[in-house]
Amino acid sequence: MIRGGRWLSPLDVRDLTGQESRTDRPCVELLASLGYLPTNGGDPEQLASEGRLVELCPIFVPKGFRCDAASIPRVLWGIYPPWARSNRAAVLHDYLYTVQPCSRERADALFREALLSCGVSSARAWIMWRAVRLGGGGYWNARTPEDVQAAREQAARNGGSLEVSP
Repeated sequence: MIRGGRWLSPLDVRDLTGQESRTDRPCVELLASLGYLPTNGGDPEQLASEGRLVELCPIFVPKGFRCDAASIPRVLWGIYPPWARSNRAAVLHDYLYTVQPCSRERADALFREALLSCGVSSARAWIMWRAVRLGGGGYWNARTPEDVQAAREQAARNGGSLEVSP
């Protein structure tokens, strides 16, 4: 069974919806870094008690990062709102797709884990994970090496994570 990790900070955002070019989509900017400690299949408390917490590598989405939350088609917003309980997981996932510090498969697995840590039900987390597995490849593959490098440089300047543990 997949378990959620631990959020290291609250989500603090400024709503930019309507101020960006894609006005039909939500848009937010992080006002403070967002930290997440993935489980990597282990229980953080147990790993800490065993002195193995170093096996867990926190992920930090830097202050200033902008994203559109969950990229859910408008027709489904009534069932799966793009900005809801899953908001922190969506920001994390958008960041991982932007700076590509790991494989797409790992980014999507972290999304599912993060959804659970946000309190999203297992069934809904699976559906959202499956949706990004089916529909996320276009965005991931459209990112040129130059786009990724520019995003990584900006993230590094602002304290964002550039590597994710396997």
